[in-house]
Amino acid sequence: MQAVCVILDVKPAKAKDEAGKPINDYWKPSVALLNEKDFLNKLKSYDKDNINPKLIEKIRSTYLTNEGFTPENAKKASPAAEGMCKWVHAMSSYEKVSPLQACLTLQQQLECPVMPIRVHWFSVALTFHFDSQTGLVRSG
Repeated sequence: MQAVCVILDVKPAKAKDEAGKPINDYWKPSVALLNEKDFLNKLKSYDKDNINPKLIEKIRSTYLTNEGFTPENAKKASPAAEGMCKWVHAMSSYEKVSPLQACLTLQQQLECPVMPIRVHWFSVALTFHFDSQTGLVRSG
């Protein structure tokens, strides 16, 4: 849930650890976020084309480098945790592919030929090609 808060730019509460050092506490903000009636719609309608680079870098450096941050491990807590973990991974993957879409749009404007592109997302490989009529199209 902490990673979801980071992507949604939900600020942590300030707290102190057992030694009295200040820490970022995401528990209360997470609970508040989960209690929002439009929480799922917030995830579905998230503006993934404009992810803040600082936020995605924090996700990649803090969470995605953690070998334990996997949907399989999250599923042990709950199916909802698994789904949110998948969503965080998907936002990171999408942010990597999104610039590719922008390049292809530019290539379309310049009328340059484009080779088929293979994108690996989780364990699924997607193939796209560029169609002069419709733009980027999934091939298979």
